[in-house]
Amino acid sequence: MDTAFFRSFCVDNSSLSQPVEVTPSTFDDSTPVVVVELTFLAAGEVLGVSKIKGGNRYATTYLSSMSIVFYPAEQKCRLWLTV
Repeated sequence: MDTAFFRSFCVDNSSLSQPVEVTPSTFDDSTPVVVVELTFLAAGEVLGVSKIKGGNRYATTYLSSMSIVFYPAEQKCRLWLTV
């Protein structure tokens, strides 16, 4: 995942109804690490509502929050989920 795709998918996504928290607020290919914090609502807008809730007939689980950790130099991304 390159920096341009990361920015368009996670930060400047037109599906987002509210801005997301990005640390650092400005970044480029030379930034070591970029972290994006998404709430339940923002994660649903980015990934789709069916991707943030699930379960079985005994229990339903909902995503509480999601952190996206992006390493521009390595072009790698990791997701951390809280349910």
